Amino acid sequence: MKKLSILFLLLLPILNSCRKNETAVVQEESGTITLNQASYKLTAGDTVVVKPQFSTTAFAKRKFVWSVTPANVASVKVGADNACTITGLTPGTANVKIEAEDKSVSASLNVSVSYLPVKTVLWVGTSIPQWCTYPLNACAGLGLKCINTSISSSGICLNFGVLNNVRDGLDLCETMEEKKARYQGKVSAVVLDAYYNSSYERAILPYLTQADAIVFDHGFNDAYQINKDITSGIDWNSTDRSTYIGAFNYLMKEILKRKPSVRIIIGGYLENQSDYQVRAGKVICQMQQTISSHYNYALLDVWNYTGIKYNFVPNTSNYIKDFNTRYGTAYTNYITDASGNITDFQVFCPDGIHPFSDLSGNADRKLDAIYTDLLKKAIN
Repeated sequence: MKKLSILFLLLLPILNSCRKNETAVVQEESGTITLNQASYKLTAGDTVVVKPQFSTTAFAKRKFVWSVTPANVASVKVGADNACTITGLTPGTANVKIEAEDKSVSASLNVSVSYLPVKTVLWVGTSIPQWCTYPLNACAGLGLKCINTSISSSGICLNFGVLNNVRDGLDLCETMEEKKARYQGKVSAVVLDAYYNSSYERAILPYLTQADAIVFDHGFNDAYQINKDITSGIDWNSTDRSTYIGAFNYLMKEILKRKPSVRIIIGGYLENQSDYQVRAGKVICQMQQTISSHYNYALLDVWNYTGIKYNFVPNTSNYIKDFNTRYGTAYTNYITDASGNITDFQVFCPDGIHPFSDLSGNADRKLDAIYTDLLKKAIN
C-alpha cells in the first residue's frame, strides 16, 4: 500500500501536466474573418468560389459553418480551408454567411441571382398548345426557338385506374418504367411507346440541355385534381402525384435538380369565369395563379386578354349550324340560353373545347398576339 502511495505521488505532476495541456487544446482562438467582396452577381446555374481570410493561422483552424438565406435563391458547398462554392439557383437576392460554430464571430455577403437570356423555349401541355399556333408563333415573333412536346388529352397527375378513360397512359409525372409496369401486355407496343412520349422522361428531360425556359401549359385535363386540391387544401410539401400540387412539386424537383437555371413559366387557361361543372375555368386559373405566386414563376394570364366571360352572345342561335355548313364540321351547341344563343366561349372554340377548332383562324390569330406580348414580358 505504501508503494502505491509513493507511485501516485510520483505520477501526480504528470497528470496535472496532461490536464493543463487538455485545457490548452479546447481553448478557442479568437480572431476575425474577412471576405474579399461584399456582393456577387450570378446567373442561375453559375458558381463562384469564396475563400475567406482569417486573422491568424490558429483562428483558421476553428470550425466554421456556411449558410444561405433564402435557400431557394442559392446553394453553398464547403470545400478545403473553409472555401465555399456558391451556386445561383433562382432569381432573387440571398445572404451568405460564414460563422464560427459557437456563433462568436461571422462575416457575410450578398448574392444577386438572375436568369440567363432565353433563346429556346420548351412548351409542354395539352391538345390546345399541341395544335394551336401560339407556341410556335409567339416564340418566332420574339426570335426564339420553340420545342413543342404537348400531347392531346395529357395531364400532369397520375390518372385513375388503367384503360378506363382517355387519360390512360398520358400522365406527365409518370416514369417510363411505371408506364411499362401498368400497361405492358394491355396495349400494343405502338400504343405503349406513345404513352412513353407523355412521360417527363421523354417530353422534358431530353430537351433540358437546349431549353432556357419551360412553359407549363397544363390545367384543363387535370381539372378534377385541381378542384380537389383547392377544396381540401394545398400541401406544398407533398409529392403525391395523384394530386395536382404533388405532381407539380415532383416535376419541379426532377427538372431543377438537373438544370436549376431553367426558367419555369406557367401558361394560363383561356377563361376564368366558368364553374367547375362547366369548364372549370375558375379553379384552373386560381391554381395557376397560386403556383405562380408560391414559386415566384412568371404567369401568362391569358384569361385577362381573351375577353371570354362565358356570356351568351345575342343572335348566335344559328352560329354553329352556319359554321358547320361553311367548314364541313359537325359541331353542336354546347350551352345555350332560352333563345338558343351560345356563349362567347363557343364562338371562340366552336367545338366547345379547342381554339384551333375555329377554322376561320380568328382564335389562333388572337392567341398568337396575346401570347407574344405575355411571353415577352415573362422572359425580360
